[in-house]
Amino acid sequence: MKTSVTARHFDLTTQVHDHAISAMEGLEKYFDRIVDSHFVLVKENNRWRAEARIGVPGETLTAESEGDLLFTAIDDVTDKAERQLKKYKAKVSHERDRRSMQKLHSERPGIRRK
Repeated sequence: MKTSVTARHFDLTTQVHDHAISAMEGLEKYFDRIVDSHFVLVKENNRWRAEARIGVPGETLTAESEGDLLFTAIDDVTDKAERQLKKYKAKVSHERDRRSMQKLHSERPGIRRK
C-alpha cells in the first residue's frame, strides 16, 4: 500500500510522519486490499484536523477528526477509518456470498430460493 502524509500550516516532523504511517499501516489487518492511503494534517486556529483518504477497489473511504492535540486527531481518524473498512469489508463479503449463491442456484435449477 502506498501511503502519503501532507502537512498544512506547520512543518511535518519525522515523529508525526512515522506515527501517521504506522497508524495507516495498522489498518491493513482489517482489509488487506487497500490500494493507497493519504493523510492530510492541518493546523487551524490552535486546533488540529486530520483527514484520511483510503483507496479501496471501487471507491475511496474518507474520515475526518479534529482535536486539541495532533496525535489524538490522528488516532481518532484512524479509529473512524477502521470502522469504515470493517463496514466496507462486510459489504464486499456479502456481495460475494450473494453472487456465489446466485451462481449455485442457476447451476441447480431444482433448488428453490426462499
